This record gives sequence, structure tokens and C-alpha cells, in this order.
Amino acid sequence: MPYYRFKKNDLLVNTVELNPYCNFIIYGPNGYYNNLDQSIVNSNTPAGNISLYELNVNRAADNLIYPFLPKGSSLEMFRTISTSEFAGIDAGTILTGSYPLTATIQATVYDTDSARPQIDALKNVLNYYKNYSPDYAYSSSLGNKGTQRLTLVDFPSIFYGSKIQKGTVDLRFYISGSLIGKLTDKNRNGNLIQSSGTIAANDDKVAGVVLYNEGLIVLTGSWDLNTVHQEKYVSDGGGAINPRWNAFGRRTYETVSSSYEINVQGAQKINIFTMFAHAYPGALNYSPNPTYATLSGAVNSSATYMTSSGMYSEYSNKEIVNTVSSSFVGYDAEFKKQTFISKIGIFDKNKNLIAMAKLATPVRKQEDDDFTFKLKLDY
Repeated sequence: MPYYRFKKNDLLVNTVELNPYCNFIIYGPNGYYNNLDQSIVNSNTPAGNISLYELNVNRAADNLIYPFLPKGSSLEMFRTISTSEFAGIDAGTILTGSYPLTATIQATVYDTDSARPQIDALKNVLNYYKNYSPDYAYSSSLGNKGTQRLTLVDFPSIFYGSKIQKGTVDLRFYISGSLIGKLTDKNRNGNLIQSSGTIAANDDKVAGVVLYNEGLIVLTGSWDLNTVHQEKYVSDGGGAINPRWNAFGRRTYETVSSSYEINVQGAQKINIFTMFAHAYPGALNYSPNPTYATLSGAVNSSATYMTSSGMYSEYSNKEIVNTVSSSFVGYDAEFKKQTFISKIGIFDKNKNLIAMAKLATPVRKQEDDDFTFKLKLDY
């Protein structure tokens, strides 16, 4: 099998930016992604979720695959097992995890007296973006995100890629199907500004900020979007309040008249590695396929090879099969060397196979043919 080294102009690297669009609808305890209930497509993926690794697709509940490992001296364990729990498990015990793994957005409403470790962990990040807008500040005259009521909307990166594209966030609040408020980052500085509200006096107010690189939205707007309607937007045990941006997106049966829509567009850069593999004239005229040589009679015919208790030997004067077809019945066309290229292997410098390109249809290669195959690898 011949090997050819790629030349300088045979290797190209390009970068393409993709902008995936994501739409989420939250109604009651349910969420829907891109207007589809994912459980219809895959029974093991809840509505509003996507499968991370496409495992257990439509498998029966009693036949799911799962990760496992025995407890040994290496102290390896799953993240779902605490250190104290692991210490109490006997050596040799089989530890198990669970599949499928899925991801969805999470909207968490924090009341004024709620513990908020996630918000506290974002203190330095929020303060870092103060140069874009003072509304990012963790604590200022505009409010203290460590104590005020707010909503944190968390987007897993599998939905948007490397970051959320600036200016694409669009949040909408509905009561009984009627739009009562809309937020957009019309200035592309991270400020979510209200528009299309039922109370015009609140339009153009900043109701929150977007952390584009981190995939997070912090909503702090505390004004009433509707002065008539009330529901339990904060907690089931608390009283009903008017709809507000800082109580946006809660999944519960207690808000049967409210629904929420979230639209974002991501930004994901993909590197495309292009390789040109050449099949030059006069080259690649031999095939390692066993059918390349003529076999006379039985498979173990002495015309092809000899075998004994201590040897196996092939004759060097084996005839090559004439694969050139003739347009006449019962007539053999003149012999010409030709092969059929069906696969192209990519090897590293130590000749280890690292990639294989398979052609949909084998390409006939004759002595005077000159082909160039264009291979692409995304990463």
C-alpha cells in the first residue's frame, strides 16, 4: 500500500461561525424547545430537554444502559457519589451511574430571603462587565443582587455554542396567551430593556442583564407588568403577586395563566480542516484486494500458492484479473491496468491510521488518470 505525504498547499484550515437559534416556551411545569416536545421523538428525553450523547434512544425503561465501575484502590467514583458515602462502601462493590444525560434551561426565582450561592458566585463576573453598563454591578444604587428578588436563567452551552450572540436575547411574558411585556437588548450592551408592555410608563426601563459569554440572564425588574392579575410567582407557600420580570420563568402548576417565551441565538465557531489527496498518473495501479489476482480452479490450487506443514508460498507470476469490460458478448477486451479506489486512509507520522474516508461509489483509476480527492474534517 503506497503512502503519500501531504504538501504545503494540500492542507487548508478554515473557520466557520454558526448561529443556532433557540426558542423555549415555559408553561406551568413544562418546557418546550423549538416548539417541540422532545419526548415524542425520544421517550427517554423529557420535554424541553435535549440528549447530550444520544444514549438510550427509545429504549425500554427496564433495558437502559448505564455506566459502572468497581470500587478499588484507585478511589475512582462518580460525581453523584459524595466522599463520605464512598468511604462507607465496601471494596469491590459495583458503583453505577445513570443514562441518558439531558440538558435544559433553568429559571430560578430568588426571593429576598433566599440563599443564593449561584448569584454570589457571579459577583466578580458581574462587576467585570460594569464597563459595559452600570446595571451589571453586583451592588450599587441600582440595587443589590445579593439581597433583592431576582430570576436567574441558565442556558447550558450545548444549546448556543461558545457564547450567546449579542443583541439576540428576546424574553416575552404572557397572561392567558396575551403579551404583557417584552425584553430585548436593543443597544447590544447587555441591558434588557422593556418594550411592548401593557403599562407604557414602564417601557424603556432596564429589567436585567445578559452574560453573553457565560450563558446567563439576571432579571431584576420589580415593577408590575399587570395590575389586575395575580399568581404565586415566587413560591407555593407565599401569597400571590402581580407578574414581574424578577419572577419570570418559574415552572409550577401554581401559575396556570402565565407562560414565558425565551429566544436566543448562539455563536459557535467550527474549524474545517480540508485535505487534498492526489492519485497521480501511473500510480496506484495495484490493489491489495484478494480478487485482484486470478485464482485458477480451487482456492488452494497449486497455480496460485503452495502449502505444506512448514510453509506457505505464493507464486510471483500470478495473473492479474482483467476487469476491462467489452461491448461485445463473449469477447475479452484488451488488458489494461485499472483499480477501484474505495477508501482513503489518513496516517500520522508513525503510520498509525487516524482517519478513514470512504467513497460512496468506488472510483475507477486507470494508468493515465489523475484524480484529486477533497477531504474535510470538522472539529
